Amino acid sequence: MKKLKILLWIIIIGFIALVFFQNKDFFIAKQGLKLNLYFAGPYQSPELPHVLWFLATLSIGLLISYFYGLAERFKLKKIIKGLNAKIDTQMEMISQIRSELESRAGILREETPTAPVDTMKTAPEPRDVQISSDE
Repeated sequence: MKKLKILLWIIIIGFIALVFFQNKDFFIAKQGLKLNLYFAGPYQSPELPHVLWFLATLSIGLLISYFYGLAERFKLKKIIKGLNAKIDTQMEMISQIRSELESRAGILREETPTAPVDTMKTAPEPRDVQISSDE
């Protein structure tokens, strides 16, 4: 999977380089932007190559998406911290319960008789049954 990701990135970068080199004249050409707000004088930006305009818009888009997801990341970080704290308390409770069970199991082992118990003879044998004839 890692090699596939590397191959995919190489293909994407190669495609971008191909577009840039085949359209080098367009990307190197300089152009300025005009802004007329009607209540203020018109604004003319300095002439910059198109590639800088593309990079500027890409950077602004990345910053907007970063700050848009920042609040969500903080919320998720807080949730993860709370869940990790809950896991820690539950693991502590589990260890306490285990130690309590082990201590109780030790007490039960000490109280049980050492002689084996005959569990095979649960029902009386037919010859041991006495029938009374008092009728």
